[in-house]
Amino acid sequence: MVTRKIRMPVWAVTAVVLLGGAGVPTALSAPPALAQTRSVLALPPQQNIPELEAGGPARRVVLPPDRQVRRGPGYLDVEAPPYTRIVSLNINCESPGCTSRVAPDGLSASGYFPANRVTFARPITVDLAADYDAPYEGGYFNGSFTLLGETQTLTVRILPEPEEF
Repeated sequence: MVTRKIRMPVWAVTAVVLLGGAGVPTALSAPPALAQTRSVLALPPQQNIPELEAGGPARRVVLPPDRQVRRGPGYLDVEAPPYTRIVSLNINCESPGCTSRVAPDGLSASGYFPANRVTFARPITVDLAADYDAPYEGGYFNGSFTLLGETQTLTVRILPEPEEF
């Protein structure tokens, strides 16, 4: 086994000890953690939980903007909660090439942002309606918003059917 001795002048060793490693070459020091220098992007939660009546009118869910810049092009995918259907999706994008569509069955919707960078600067809205066959007792049901790989829960409350006497 061949070993090498590193020769450093006494003043260099003293500087490393006194400066706490600040004089150590970059290749020998640990790199800073990226998580500390850049905050993690996360979609904000929806602003409201709509109360839906079985077979009743659609109600709006708002996903508020966070004004964060994300890499594009990008997609928005919305999955409807159980016993609901998506009536409309408004991605509030006025750039050429922006598109949105709702699946014919209303169980999902999607949007496309063609830009290299997407700034989430305007709210995204989804109109949902409860199906006629929603559970009699009602309850909270969850779907999801996924924007450029970031997912947030989409929650609705289906009201219990009134009891008839």
